[in-house]
Parts: sequence; C-alpha cells; structure tokens
Amino acid sequence: MNLMYIMALAACLLVGVLIVFLVIRLPEFKRELWYINMEIERSDEEEKLLWKKKKRKLLLSLIPFVKY
Repeated sequence: MNLMYIMALAACLLVGVLIVFLVIRLPEFKRELWYINMEIERSDEEEKLLWKKKKRKLLLSLIPFVKY
C-alpha cells in the first residue's frame, strides 16, 4: 500500500513538472512558431526548405528529453 502512494506521488510530480515546463515554454514557442510560419509564407522555394527544417526542430524542442 505504501508503494502505491509513493508511485502516485511520483506520477503527480512528473505531471506537475511537465505542466510547469509547458507554461514557461509555451509563449516563447508560439512567438517563434508565428515568425517561422510568416517566413515560410513569404520565402521562395529554396528558403522554404530551411524554414521548414527550423520549424521541425522547434516542434521537436517542445518535447522534453528529445534532441533533434
């Protein structure tokens, strides 16, 4: 019974840390995503590939513990 409480507490802490991470990171992420999407719209084909690569890296950076 005691082990279940410890596991529940660890799960709650993990969820709490993920929520804090998202709250801190989300505004900056939205600004960067808006800028990259704007650049994708107004660039030519060669530059679009570069901006799409940056967008992919940005999306992957939102996932904790993932390196691109």
